[in-house]
Amino acid sequence: MIEVLRAVGNSQSALLGIFGLGVALLVFAVTGGRVIVRHFIRVDAKAGALTKFAVRTIGALGVLCIGVAFFASPAPAVIASWFPAGGSSGTATTLTPDGGRPAPDTPSQPPETSGQPTNAQQPERPPSTTRPQPIEESTPAVAADPPSGYLSQMKAVKTVGADGTEELMTANGHDYLHSVYASQNYCLSSSRVSYVDYSLERKYATFTATAALKDTDRPDLKVRYEVFADNSSSPRYSTDIAYGEQASVSVPVKGVLRLRLSATFFTPKDCNEFDRAIWGDAHVG
Repeated sequence: MIEVLRAVGNSQSALLGIFGLGVALLVFAVTGGRVIVRHFIRVDAKAGALTKFAVRTIGALGVLCIGVAFFASPAPAVIASWFPAGGSSGTATTLTPDGGRPAPDTPSQPPETSGQPTNAQQPERPPSTTRPQPIEESTPAVAADPPSGYLSQMKAVKTVGADGTEELMTANGHDYLHSVYASQNYCLSSSRVSYVDYSLERKYATFTATAALKDTDRPDLKVRYEVFADNSSSPRYSTDIAYGEQASVSVPVKGVLRLRLSATFFTPKDCNEFDRAIWGDAHVG
């Protein structure tokens, strides 16, 4: 019955009136209207059948009105609120201002999205494991070193007297692996001067060598060593070397096109002797 009252209180529609009408008619049919008529209206026992019917009809209508008024009022909801929902929760039902029960809660719908994740829905990105690349420091450009080489590995462009190259020559007790030499034999030439020219093509800056006489030369031999540049008559280097002596030679040749190595022999003319003036490890760079 409580559930019926709760259902009635939740819906104040015409169905409540129909339900109340049915209950009233059921009561009137069971009692035949006599109970109601006897308590509220006194009818003479001798009254006719029409009068009795009218009285019963009026009584039934009264019961109907009372039922309709009851079930259409907030009374069923009030009565139902006295009992907990389901019989065990004990929670009182809160009435709306008009006496009815509030509408059941509807689940809230999630907000519509455009298909793109919001800031709150963005997945957390793992920390980057890429290590920053070190900044490479640029080094200033360094001018390329000029080419270098031994004159023994270059081809002479002009020779006067006897000249040549040997991989190994010994002068004043030292071995020179890259040597240029000038030689003199009076049977071949009456001139005391022997020289050799090399084209430097203006590529080199310095000429270096060791001036010395070969250990197999005559002990009384003496030679003047001279270095000329570009057919100049003034030597850039000049020194006299006797047997058993040596001198370190270093001559600037920057911008020089042709280099001449000259040797002048100061010895008695002897056709049987073959003397050599060595430029030990002659090098340009």
